[in-house]
Amino acid sequence: MNAIWSTNDVIFHNVFQQNQYEYLAIGDVEVAIFDARTVLNTLSEEPFFPDFLIDYNKRQQEEFFQFSYMLTKNIRDRVLDVMKRFSQKHPDGYLVAKRVNSLLLSKCCQATPTTIKKALLDLKQEKRIIKKEQHLFIQERMI
Repeated sequence: MNAIWSTNDVIFHNVFQQNQYEYLAIGDVEVAIFDARTVLNTLSEEPFFPDFLIDYNKRQQEEFFQFSYMLTKNIRDRVLDVMKRFSQKHPDGYLVAKRVNSLLLSKCCQATPTTIKKALLDLKQEKRIIKKEQHLFIQERMI
């Protein structure tokens, strides 16, 4: 949470607006400090915790390697990879979900919306992305 601590421990949480920040008072705060070792020891006694922790760490590691690998690709390949993840396999290629837009792609691909729009335009001109019956499809690369 982005917060500003002020007198009497009142937190003002910033809510991002399109053109500015708006600060809203959340209320009084109670601070508690926990010893990390004690918390982990207590949790480790629970039967689910070791499995949960191992699965969580494995997933984090996979996502890290996937993200690192993605950043080695050019922007058009990144856009295609992310769009495929949000798509369903279809006889005409990959059917792109309606929620996929340049803002979502810019966040997932670590690029500006302008760069994403340019990459999308290039992919449409190359006919890698086509529109059929009000749906977008990603075409498999023809060899």
